[in-house]
Amino acid sequence: MAEKTQDQHNELATEVRDLQHVMGTPQGRRFVWRLLDRCHIYTSSFTGNSETYFREGERNIGLMLFADINTSCPGLYATMQKEHIELLKRKQQRKELKRRERNDRSGSYGYCDE
Repeated sequence: MAEKTQDQHNELATEVRDLQHVMGTPQGRRFVWRLLDRCHIYTSSFTGNSETYFREGERNIGLMLFADINTSCPGLYATMQKEHIELLKRKQQRKELKRRERNDRSGSYGYCDE
């Protein structure tokens, strides 16, 4: 019985190290963020029909991963969150730059000439 407990402890330690390794790189954190997002942990899973059950299953997996992250490497979740916010800001800046470039080419500056 003690051997099984030691095996379980070793397996858990390996899982923690694996997650820390993945979360230890920007690429890994981007992947995990996308996975959590696809599991709908940041939104309601209620649809009003049987699809809710499917979404709740996805959400449950995401919440388990979220809990593992907060147990194994909580500081890296905050890092991942900051990186995602920065990514969104850069995307918004590129979008705004493209909009301005289009307006410059067309002579339109977002207001009417009267």
